[in-house]
Amino acid sequence: MTARLCTALLTVACLLALPLPAAAQATTDNAPYVTGGVGEEELAVLKLVRGDFNLHLLFADKAGTYLSGVDIDIIDTSGTTRLALRDAGPFLFVRLPAGNYRLEARYEGKPQQQRLDLRASGGRDVVFRW
Repeated sequence: MTARLCTALLTVACLLALPLPAAAQATTDNAPYVTGGVGEEELAVLKLVRGDFNLHLLFADKAGTYLSGVDIDIIDTSGTTRLALRDAGPFLFVRLPAGNYRLEARYEGKPQQQRLDLRASGGRDVVFRW
């Protein structure tokens, strides 16, 4: 096993052992997620776990610079908030059942909304730009 792979696996193991801060926990239905991507270590971990999630969100400005500090709500067709996060980004990976969702994101008080049809197979990439 290479040293790089050992380091990445150790990093993932350490991150999984740490409790998530209260502001980063799912509010309903415990939709599994991971958010981050600031710095090379976080990006490496996100690359390792990306396949475990079927929704991949990226938050950026119009120039392509990654943004963190985004508030995001994921709401299903019945109006149930499946996930509500404050201070997410720049990447957010979520595992949700197939269905239709409304994504409501806010950055520095500026709201955006997108509709999502999440299919049972494959994943979806969604980008929010401010």
